[in-house]
Amino acid sequence: MAAVNKISTVDPAADAIREALKGFQLPEPQGWNLLIAVYQRPGKTAGGIILTDNQLAEDDYQGKHGLVLSIGPDAFQGPKFSGPRCKVGDWVLFGVRDGLRIKINGWPMRVLPDTSILATMATATSIDVAA
Repeated sequence: MAAVNKISTVDPAADAIREALKGFQLPEPQGWNLLIAVYQRPGKTAGGIILTDNQLAEDDYQGKHGLVLSIGPDAFQGPKFSGPRCKVGDWVLFGVRDGLRIKINGWPMRVLPDTSILATMATATSIDVAA
């Protein structure tokens, strides 16, 4: 649970994740794996369009970016890495089919290998991650 407390409190999307996971014991990734909370869109767009439950549920399966909650002890080590690609609290991009899907308190999560991290992002909404 300590990893969730390292997340910035100035990011509304990160705050939503922190609140949803408050009080829950998170799995600790082993080896080269990372635990990522998948970004969930708000139920209403900036233009005022209310999204359907089906549209929002697609994020569980089609999510391509999320928040790093914890990093396994062997992640980003070895000759293929020149150092860590991300740290706890970073927003990252990953492949839609990558990793093991789990849910904690209804929040979609992924356990991903370190090689699945494609890029980092300034915030969850800093780019439009299209389908």
